[in-house]
Amino acid sequence: MLREAVAEVRDFDSFAVAHAIHWTGAIEVRQGHSERGVSLMAAAAAHWGSFGSPHNIIGFGAVRTRYEASLAEARAALPANDFATAWAKGESMGLEQAADLVLARAPAALEHDAAAP
Repeated sequence: MLREAVAEVRDFDSFAVAHAIHWTGAIEVRQGHSERGVSLMAAAAAHWGSFGSPHNIIGFGAVRTRYEASLAEARAALPANDFATAWAKGESMGLEQAADLVLARAPAALEHDAAAP
């Protein structure tokens, strides 16, 4: 569903796209695609950072708590050097390229990943 959200709003709401990309990245991390997930999360953070602090963009309360927890989960999923490399890759790719990556991921692959133990 996040894939569809990116497709729906990518031409007019970059903040919504960044949120969808971040949460797609968090799901990728949970499904074992940690480097890809971290890169997507970094692309979203870089976009938010272009408007000031990402923490001013992502929200407050429960949203901020979930955001911070997703980052902690991503950091724990990779060795520090691998995390830094994946994060740098995401920061440099830009929101458009990150959206393209999300949209290019075949739904069948996502369903297969979700069914994997």
